Amino acid sequence: MNKIYFADDDPDDLLLFAQAMEDLKQEFEVFYSGDNIEDNLEGPSIIFLDINMPKRTGFEILEIIRSRYSKTELPVIMFTTSADEAMIEKSRAYGANMFLVKPDSFWDLTHALKTVLKMDWTAANNEFVLSREKYLQTN
Repeated sequence: MNKIYFADDDPDDLLLFAQAMEDLKQEFEVFYSGDNIEDNLEGPSIIFLDINMPKRTGFEILEIIRSRYSKTELPVIMFTTSADEAMIEKSRAYGANMFLVKPDSFWDLTHALKTVLKMDWTAANNEFVLSREKYLQTN
């Protein structure tokens, strides 16, 4: 994997993500509230998007990404605190590759990210909702 992008409006989540990426020795860039992310889409190999952001939602940003890149060209993971079924289905409909509920601990976050970063995005058999049980068994 090359560079990982993460868009979120919560400074604590941005910091935790950055720490996890450093632990995993991954190159990354964070975008507060998704600002300017669509102007930088040449760089990432995968994007994690929070759904609920004040300026633009993750769905709005996902729409922009999918107008330029397919799911295999630029995977997008919807990364949020809610496991709401309507959000999961909307994420699927908008072209997300995966839906991941933000883990409760740094340890779980690191394992979830490690699992996602190992995935083959050209494979059709990836689970859409990545459960805690799944990312713990693959690490």
